[in-house]
Amino acid sequence: MISAAEWTQFATDLATFNSEVGQQTVTWKHVTKSLPRYNEGETKTYASRSLLCLVSYNDFRVWPTSDETQAGAIDKEYCYLLLNNAYLTANSWLNSNKVLDYTKGQDIFLVNGLEYEDSGDTPAAQDKTTPLYSILILKRKTSDTGIV
Repeated sequence: MISAAEWTQFATDLATFNSEVGQQTVTWKHVTKSLPRYNEGETKTYASRSLLCLVSYNDFRVWPTSDETQAGAIDKEYCYLLLNNAYLTANSWLNSNKVLDYTKGQDIFLVNGLEYEDSGDTPAAQDKTTPLYSILILKRKTSDTGIV
């Protein structure tokens, strides 16, 4: 059985890990204003925020990376962000489900100059009772024409 002191040490070790390696800056374009109900009027406006996180790519291919179309396969180039929940809480970016409070299907994430959109999220790396990290799965953003 893991003692309370060992859980505390585990959480401390993960916080230290984040301060040492989880420091890639990703630009999060959080939608602040969307189209009105009947798609008339102003377009979306965004607030740019800098996220410090660990970016990892689908190294082990745990989810599909391509879509089959009539023209052939399209590589979506999935990646994910490992986000420290203490960091998100300090910036008021964590929702009640203990994941990043982003607008699904509308926010954009810039990773190394490429635009990504969300594909899902989940809490991760919990201590005895609380998730210490969140994972945000991203996929390459495409336009209505399929061209990035």
